[in-house]
Amino acid sequence: MDAPNIQLYNLLRHELRMSDGKSLEFMRVLDKEYKSGVREDLERFEKKMTEGFQRMDTRFEKMDTRFEKMDERFEKVDERFEKIDERFEKIDARFEKIDARFEKVDERLDSLDTHIISLDDKIDINTNELRVEIRDSKVDTIKWMVGILLAIVVMMLGIIFKK
Repeated sequence: MDAPNIQLYNLLRHELRMSDGKSLEFMRVLDKEYKSGVREDLERFEKKMTEGFQRMDTRFEKMDTRFEKMDERFEKVDERFEKIDERFEKIDARFEKIDARFEKVDERLDSLDTHIISLDDKIDINTNELRVEIRDSKVDTIKWMVGILLAIVVMMLGIIFKK
């Protein structure tokens, strides 16, 4: 027997003046009732705990299904982002091609600029040469005109004096 049971046994025997057999029998009945009550309480408690755990399990299962759905959504979003990344890579490649074309155009423009500048210099030189030639021909023309004019004047003077 346990210590509380021994104390109860002694109380029944000495205070209530029960015989040893009756006290022991009463103790056994009390112990049996106590144990059956504890069993019932334990069974009820176990049932409540099982129900609680089952509710928690269903909640966790619901959470798991929610997480699975979220994972599926995130996988779809990841696929979209991968497609977007591929598109950006294609766009980057196109921009690189366009940049290369612009660099080629810039190089061609630079070579055209140097060619135009050299042509402009040649035109300037030819224009200056033409100006010099025009001046020279003007001077020659003026000399001829003066010469012819003098010849005419001398002829007219000769005609006038001959008469």
